[in-house]
Amino acid sequence: MNWKLGTISSFALIAATSMASFELGLVDQGTFGISRIDVTTGAYLGTFAQSVSGRVGMSIDPTTPGTVVLPVYRASEDLFGYIRYNYSTGEAIGFGSASTTSFPVGMTALSSGNLAFWMDNLGIQTISIRNKNMGIVQTLAFPVGTNAIVDYVELANGASVALTRRNGTQNGTYRFDLNFYANPNVISPITQVIRDNAVIDRFNSLDFLGGLLAVGGSTNTDSEIYSISGTQATLFSEAFGTLRSSGGIAFGHGGTFSTLGLQSGTDIILAKAHVLVPDLTFSTLGGIPKVGVFDYDIVVAPEPTTLLILGLGASVAGLRRRAK
Repeated sequence: MNWKLGTISSFALIAATSMASFELGLVDQGTFGISRIDVTTGAYLGTFAQSVSGRVGMSIDPTTPGTVVLPVYRASEDLFGYIRYNYSTGEAIGFGSASTTSFPVGMTALSSGNLAFWMDNLGIQTISIRNKNMGIVQTLAFPVGTNAIVDYVELANGASVALTRRNGTQNGTYRFDLNFYANPNVISPITQVIRDNAVIDRFNSLDFLGGLLAVGGSTNTDSEIYSISGTQATLFSEAFGTLRSSGGIAFGHGGTFSTLGLQSGTDIILAKAHVLVPDLTFSTLGGIPKVGVFDYDIVVAPEPTTLLILGLGASVAGLRRRAK
């Protein structure tokens, strides 16, 4: 064994277990890949998965710490599935696929280990829950008239909620619904209207933590925080002055939340607030690719220096495998 390679690999392992953690922001930038930022400092920490074609989102896997799952759709082959990545090293570590005649528009990794794919079949919206081998577990239905699934998240005690869009009561407007599934055995939801007759496509994302549901605003609209009791949402607070083009909302620690997107020109802006004092503060991110933001999530990860060491360890491991 080469002692230099062994030393570097061992140092990477020690660093992964001993260094401090921090809030890592994962930023879905479409065909440009998944970018990483330090949510506290705004520092750019690199990008991975740039070469994945046909990707339709990202989701943190609660059953496999340290990983993010990227749903993919290959229309020319009538295939859809996922690729799993280690978000600290940027290394692909697993995949699965199945045939489809529907169009997947997103996916949520569930605490059961299953994957919930949001499907559009000629305008009919469903959520197809699959196991990691892509076998069908369950299909969730939506009320007639639902024309888009915006986001889907798990709540407490096995419940879940989907944010959906349909035509508003008035012509040319939008209506947004929260569709609650009380437990994993329920396939038809209890629906609550949170906005009707919106003149713009108002909301684009969800996140849930500690009894609060964050609904991310888009295109200069306000983000809203709801308290959840059973299958009922009550407006808790509202964050005014959100971004010109927001790409998601995520809870951090201690009641904080943040959104990410464009504010002016091509600058990527991080907007942060607290649920009790929802006045956003804005900071411009440097280094991150100045392209669109489609989704955003926060995870606890090894500190930034450790990410670099882990990446080096993964690169060395790859060199060793190729050398054999």
